[in-house]
This record gives sequence, structure tokens and C-alpha cells, in this order.
Amino acid sequence: MVSSHDSAAPPARSTPPPMARRPEHFLFVTDPMQSHINPARRLASRVAALLPSARVTFSTAVSGHRHMFPHLTSPDGEVVQGLVSYIPYSDGFDAGFKFDPNAHGVADAYGERARVAGPETLAAVFARLAGRGRPVTRVVYTALVGGWAPAVARAHGAPAALYWVKPATVFAVYYHYFHGHGDEVLLTAAAAAVRLPGLPSLAAADLPSFALCVEVFQPNDARAYLDWLDTKPARSVVFVSLGSVVSVSKRQDEELRRGLEATGRPYLLVARKSGGVGDGRGMVVEWCSETKVLCHGAVGCFVTHCRWDAALESIAGGVPMVAVPRWGDQPTVAALVEATAGVGVRARVDDSAGGVFGRDELRRCVEMVMGSTDGAAAVRARAERWGQRANEAAARGGTSERGLRAFASSEM
Repeated sequence: MVSSHDSAAPPARSTPPPMARRPEHFLFVTDPMQSHINPARRLASRVAALLPSARVTFSTAVSGHRHMFPHLTSPDGEVVQGLVSYIPYSDGFDAGFKFDPNAHGVADAYGERARVAGPETLAAVFARLAGRGRPVTRVVYTALVGGWAPAVARAHGAPAALYWVKPATVFAVYYHYFHGHGDEVLLTAAAAAVRLPGLPSLAAADLPSFALCVEVFQPNDARAYLDWLDTKPARSVVFVSLGSVVSVSKRQDEELRRGLEATGRPYLLVARKSGGVGDGRGMVVEWCSETKVLCHGAVGCFVTHCRWDAALESIAGGVPMVAVPRWGDQPTVAALVEATAGVGVRARVDDSAGGVFGRDELRRCVEMVMGSTDGAAAVRARAERWGQRANEAAARGGTSERGLRAFASSEM
């Protein structure tokens, strides 16, 4: 009898289960400028909606946080709104910063203090989130915190990406200014135009200034202006908002109001320290939601200083513009509105009178986009087409969503 030796098979080696990937945690960091808070806040909300498994936190300076949430018992209190958490940092100006673009060194004074207070208090935000078991994995920041926010992100092992909230044209001008074309830009005032690589010819009046600033905004929950718009015919209202950074002179305010009266059209005017009333045809408010107003069917024209996010909101609403640029990137935005997109006209100002645009000029420009001429009808038609394109891009599955999804899932 032959016997065989059955050798036992070696035990199967168990494969450890894959480690669960920690959810992404996006931290959006911005300065307290309304023109930076608004687009960054919208982007944060879109990322949160697009990636339900990700966490999203939004951090701006205490002054901006306080204006977003005026009813907080503590101005730096944490807020959860929808899918986004809001935790502020301090830029050293918790009560806000008074900006005067004509005062020498004011922007530098803000920057110096913010570069000291900002990194320390933003690092505390990182530590707070990590202590809850939710460390930040990605940072998205706007330009005015770019001097220090990326370093804080790197110190905590998080990659950082700049969210440029102004036109790409302005970015290109700045880039070329600091990379071999500075003299051409500075000497443009004496030339007919400047030509920079990859850009159309730009006149001196189309170039951005190289100043920085901080602005704050004052929210208002009242919807009286929306109720008022509901009573007006379609595309009949002139909407005027010239920003909150640079104050409007008394003479400009007078010319503006007289010009609006001269149009014979209903108007909604945003003005500081307003009494909340107009001349019977119009309404004057201290603050309103530009997004809601520009999406309202009664608005037929937007008189704007051409902040980039405001111009985009107007384009998305299909509303033609009267451009009254004042400083910063606004002259370049005005050129894009008028010459490139063809959805508005640029008002002429009287430089000898301190840059005032008169009542007759306002009336002329309003008629150029709201009047009965073929030219005005063409501007309105182009504005409507751009609005349709913008809505298609922002719709589900549109180019905006696809680009955002690609960014959110990429390695930064």
C-alpha cells in the first residue's frame, strides 16, 4: 500500500482593505472687498453643490464677515449657511478700513497690517478645522490675499490656487507690465495705443490702474426695491450703481440725478446716505442686491462703474450697459463691454471738471441702449444673445459646470 503525504496549503494572505480617502476640504480665502467676496462665495457654493462629499469653508476678514451676517452677537462668530461654513480671519481692521484712492500710501497701510495679522489668524482657522478632524486639503484664494495666504496653505500641506475675479485681459496686462513691457504701458499716455502680446490694441483710457483697495458693503434685507420693480414694465428701468469705494462728488450726484430725470424713464439709483425716495419716477436706495436686480425683467439698462463681477451679472441678465469706469480694472472692463462684446456704450467724462459725466451725456448714453434707433436695438439684441450664452454655460452640463468639475477633481 502506497501512502501519500498531503501537504497543507499555506493560508491565504488577506489583503488589507483600502484606506478610506479623507473627504476633500476646500477653504476659500478672500479679502473683504465686495467685488471679491461675491464671486468667491458663489464659487464656493457651486463647489459644495457639485461635490456633495466634499467640505467647503469660506473665510474672509472679520469686517466682511460682519457685513455678510450683521445679526451675529459676536462679529467673528462661525456661521453655517447651506452647504458652506463661514469662519473669519482678521486682517487687523476688524471695524473695517476707510479707503481713499486719492490719499497717498493708504493701500500700503492696509497691506502692511494685513500681512501681519492675516497669516496668524488664518493659521488659527486651519488649526481649528484640523482639530475637528476636518483638515483643509485645498485652498482657493483671491488676489489681495495672494501675498500671504498661499504661504499659510503650504505650511499646512494644502495646495493653493488663485481665483482671478477680474477679466483675463487685465491679468494679461498686469503680466506683461511685470515681464518686459512696463515701459510700454507707462508711456501709453503719450501714445495713441499700446500693443501687448496676445491682446487687442488698448488706448491709455482702456488700461487698468495699478492701485489696490479694500471696500466694504452694507446689506439690507428689505425687498422694497424688488417690489417696486415688480410694478414696472419689462425692460423699462434704468438701474444705476457706481460702487462703494470711491465717493461720488456733490456735483456728480447732482448731474446724475438730473440726467436720470431727463431720460423720462423709471430708475433705481443706489446712492450713499439716500433718503429712500426719488422724484416720483425713480427710487433711491443705499444698497440692493445687484444680482437680483439685474435678473429682474423690468431692468432695461445698467449704468455701472464696470466692476468685473457686476459686468458679468449684467451680461448674464441680458442687460445692456452704460459704462462709467473710474479706476482699477474698470477702464479695461469698459473697453470689453463696448468694443469686444458690443453690449453697451462708454460715457464721456469731463476731465477738466474732475471726471464728471454730465446729465446730457447720461441721457445720450441711455438712449443709445434703450432708445428706438436701429443702433440701440442692435445693442439690446447682442446683450440678449450674450445672456443666453451665459445661461447655457452655467446650466447643468454646460461648459462652466464641466470646467468647475475638472478643476475640483484635479491635482492642484
